[in-house]
Amino acid sequence: MPDDARLLIEGVFGEEAQASVPEALKVWEIQADGKDRGHAALAQINALRPQAGYVDLHGQWEDESRTPTRLGEASVTVVLARQDGAELRPWNESGEAAWGRSQVSVRESRIAGPAHCSGAEEREIARVKPLLPGRGEGSILIPLKPTADGLWEGRAQDLKEKEVIVTYDPKIGLQIRDG
Repeated sequence: MPDDARLLIEGVFGEEAQASVPEALKVWEIQADGKDRGHAALAQINALRPQAGYVDLHGQWEDESRTPTRLGEASVTVVLARQDGAELRPWNESGEAAWGRSQVSVRESRIAGPAHCSGAEEREIARVKPLLPGRGEGSILIPLKPTADGLWEGRAQDLKEKEVIVTYDPKIGLQIRDG
């Protein structure tokens, strides 16, 4: 490190430099610091404690709880299925892990749950769920039907329980728009 680096560092992070920050910027600094501390607290809460061994940590991770492993917006696993008549097939049908290769991760604010469907569709989804990775726990299965223009379209719900249209274009990929 150069000898005069201390001067540069003090010029940015020293007490005198901090005192000269305009009041309007201090509000943003406080908010950023609060956000950083919140993230640190969340990481502490969700951290595994290997030294504790295999013991119950007073319900730290309940069966139904979601424990984020990344900071930022929550995501969900969406499983894409081709609707072939009344039957659902994996989007990627190659090999024995076809359902696993038919999964994509999507922001939860865009897709938070399945769309309402008919009794026959519900029964087909119930038939397929045990075939999915993790038996479909925590994932959202979206049946896609072919459209006249070569795309595939299905439905889901966003966080506000509003219907969204899920379109898969082989050239562009997955698209989500308000229903």
